[in-house]
Amino acid sequence: MKCCFCNAEIIGYGNSIRPLIRGRNAKCCDNCNRNIIIPYRFLEILSERENRNNNN
Repeated sequence: MKCCFCNAEIIGYGNSIRPLIRGRNAKCCDNCNRNIIIPYRFLEILSERENRNNNN
């Protein structure tokens, strides 16, 4: 299986690319998970918190 971002060969099961890309049965490698997906998830959480705080 190839990483949907960098096309590197995935070792093991691969990583979920959600929530960045929904509805695709694709996976990413550990490097792209660490450098793309996880930071995106943190930004999404921070954005949700900021929106919640602004609405209160």
